[in-house]
Amino acid sequence: MQTRKKPSKCSTSFVVGLMRRYSNFGDRGKRLRRLAELPVRGVEDDPEIVPEQVRLRVILSAEDKQQLAEAYLAGSTIRELARRFGINRETVSKILADHRIERRYHQTVTVDMERARELQAQGLSINEIAAALGVGRTTLVRARRAARLGS
Repeated sequence: MQTRKKPSKCSTSFVVGLMRRYSNFGDRGKRLRRLAELPVRGVEDDPEIVPEQVRLRVILSAEDKQQLAEAYLAGSTIRELARRFGINRETVSKILADHRIERRYHQTVTVDMERARELQAQGLSINEIAAALGVGRTTLVRARRAARLGS
C-alpha cells in the first residue's frame, strides 16, 4: 500500500493561488499540487539567476542630509546621490526640498535660429539642420515654435 504525503500548507496555498477561481478542472489540481511539491531549484544551481538583494531602510542623519545637499549644490546628480547614500531618488528630492534647494532640470539649450533659417533656405531637412546645429530634432522644432510665438 502506498502512503500519501500530506501536502504542506505552503504547497496547498501555492496551488490555490495558481488555480484561483478555476479550481474545478478535473485532475489539473492534482497536477499542480505535484508540481508545487517538486524540490525548488536553488539559486546556486543556476548561475543566471541573481538573488534579489534585500534593501534595508536607510535613515539619514541630519549631517548626512546636509552632506547630500552640499553635494547636489556642488554638481552631483540626484541619481548619483541616491546611489551613494543608498536611498531612493524621490527621497533625495524630498531632502533637497526640505533644505529649500531648487532642483536642476534639463539644461536649456540655445538654438541659433539665424543659422537654422540659413540652412533651411539651402534646402536642408529638419533632421539635417538639427545635426548641423548640434541639437536634437525635437529641440529644434520647439525652438522654432517658440520663435514663431515670440515674434
